[in-house]
Amino acid sequence: MQDKLAILLKTLDRQEKRYVRLFLERPGVGGENYRQLYAVYLDANKNEQPASQKKSAAKLAVTRHLLYGQVLKALRLYHAGRSAETRLAEGIAEIDILFEKKLPDQCGLLLRRLTRLSGPHIRPQLRIELLVRELRLLHARQDTRKLSARYGPAFREQMDLLEEMQQMLSLQKMSYESFLSLKKHWLDKKNDSILEKIEQYPAGKLKSLQGKIIYGQVLSARQFSAGKSEAAFRTLTGMAKLFTKHPRLQQAMPNQYIALLNNLNVLLVDRGTFDAALENATKLRAIDTRSKEKNMRIRERVINVEQNIYRRLCDIPAAREALTEAIQLVDQGLTSPVYQMLFLLDAFVLHFMLGEFRAALRYLNRLLNKKLEGIRPDITRAGRLFNLFVHYELGHEDLLDRICDRFVRDGKMDNFEKAVVSFFRELPDRADKRKAFGELEKELALLSRDVKMKENYIHKFDLVSYARSKATGKPLLDILKENNKSKKHK
Repeated sequence: MQDKLAILLKTLDRQEKRYVRLFLERPGVGGENYRQLYAVYLDANKNEQPASQKKSAAKLAVTRHLLYGQVLKALRLYHAGRSAETRLAEGIAEIDILFEKKLPDQCGLLLRRLTRLSGPHIRPQLRIELLVRELRLLHARQDTRKLSARYGPAFREQMDLLEEMQQMLSLQKMSYESFLSLKKHWLDKKNDSILEKIEQYPAGKLKSLQGKIIYGQVLSARQFSAGKSEAAFRTLTGMAKLFTKHPRLQQAMPNQYIALLNNLNVLLVDRGTFDAALENATKLRAIDTRSKEKNMRIRERVINVEQNIYRRLCDIPAAREALTEAIQLVDQGLTSPVYQMLFLLDAFVLHFMLGEFRAALRYLNRLLNKKLEGIRPDITRAGRLFNLFVHYELGHEDLLDRICDRFVRDGKMDNFEKAVVSFFRELPDRADKRKAFGELEKELALLSRDVKMKENYIHKFDLVSYARSKATGKPLLDILKENNKSKKHK
């Protein structure tokens, strides 16, 4: 059985470890046993655990069970910080104590202070709790004049907040439905019934800012998956305006704010609006969540967008620098599975662009051997197709037939895969290789008009430009630079 305390402590960053240690040193928190066992586990994380430490940990089995709870409590206090919602929740609990002590005047002072903290960025549950305490205070003071004037509006506010909560629940349900359908049909995007359902949702009647953000998040994800990138961009831009107009939302909904900047960057990069994307990357870097895990998730998103921008601009030194940082994170096991795949694919693409085909193959093999098909099947599928091109460049002609056979054996090839497999089947018999690549360029360009094909292959690596390079004898980097210039002038 895994030691859950050891696993938990391995995830702590330096500040969290220090906070937990100080928490355990407080009088009455477990005594010396807690501190001794905590030190044993921290030493074990630094290097191989010696026999004396293993024995010490075994002796303190009961303490270990209790220490797990104390560490969680310390982390809860550390991450709670002093957010408005934390202060409201604590203040409401303090008001209840003052009520029990029959101190209505002190309740009133505290309630006024808490009311100033409240607002549309606060969860409706807490705002309802404040309204309940307000009416309770007027009742306790027997202030019939104020109570008769206030109880009607207060109950209407509570009903509005309950309706707001119902809207949030329906949006969450819609979000899960959309997420599951996207995961089940990643490459088959004909299922648009959910998008229609989302678009028909009465968004104009949403009462809360949080509801508008969640609705925008669900709608934009579905629009993007359906190939409606312009509509998705408009939705995301509207969400960005909400976050700018109401800065407190950035603290109240940090995950949604991070996702917004990241998703907006994907579309900005595709449009060639690199300055705006880099500005968003700067905003992402400035976010400090006080969580090692969340900060790492932000960091990998920033690196990914910077890598894509520098590669599109053909700024090779900057692209190499970003890629070096990305691969270090992969090698250290710090990235999430999705970004492991993305960074390995980025490494393949950059090395292939530069004609460093052995390095490109090395990273592509790492990607294909990850066995993470269920997480991002589109990346794995594109990687298998790119495998043909890199082996061709390395002169591994004996392998090309076997790779093509594998595609045929696996079945269910899309039109893009059929075109590439057919090309490599016929290529050895073609006397004029340049002409063959010219025909491939035209065929892939035609297929890329399909949004699904463009997203699944060309957005990951521009095979149309590669085929043009082989057909014309012009360096791939020069063609990519020309493409970037022409896109800027559009």
